[in-house]
Amino acid sequence: MKVKFNREYLPVLASFMAINDIRYYLNGFHVKSHPESGVILTATDGHRLVTIHDKGGQADGEYILPISKPLLKAAKKRSLHCLPLNSIQFIDNKVYILQHNNDDEFDFFEDDNESPMDQVSHVEYISEIDGRFPNTKRVFDGFDLKPVNHIGVNVEYIGKLKSACTNTKFPQLNLMLDGVDGKIIAVSGYDKEIVSVIMPARFDDVELVVPDFVNFGGGTPKENKE
Repeated sequence: MKVKFNREYLPVLASFMAINDIRYYLNGFHVKSHPESGVILTATDGHRLVTIHDKGGQADGEYILPISKPLLKAAKKRSLHCLPLNSIQFIDNKVYILQHNNDDEFDFFEDDNESPMDQVSHVEYISEIDGRFPNTKRVFDGFDLKPVNHIGVNVEYIGKLKSACTNTKFPQLNLMLDGVDGKIIAVSGYDKEIVSVIMPARFDDVELVVPDFVNFGGGTPKENKE
């Protein structure tokens, strides 16, 4: 097993991944090669989904991989040295977080040796998850941008969309609403490489109206004097 991608995507995947779910195959993220370049990373908990295209990533197969708490903590850590934490690499039963310059990055696809330890900021043993990952493509089948009068959504999921923003100082999402079943699709990332989905919550099938009391809010209008 050889997988490599930008370590900044790992916290995004962890935010959407199921934890201690009975559907054990969801307790990890999915990775496979993109047909043209890079890798596609996907995580879901059954209610939310994120899929990411890392054009600089590499993978020699299709895998479901876990994210431990120490690994997540290391991926979020900012380097105190001059070299940035740029990539995360899964090699057989080990995972490395590397710090390097673009000129001296270790490429395990061309070198059979393990990563030089002077470039490694974190290493741990992992086990690939043996299971079948959901076909998330069907979430986007039939997606239609027709006008939507109302949707039901878990507000906690909305707040967690911030994790999909690579620019944490100015988090911004492009939101789309599916007119078929009311799911929310958000596109983010510097290169629009992150797509998140929130499935709609169930609510009573009744006509929704804005309560009348909103018309009495704010200051009282002054009466016109003749």
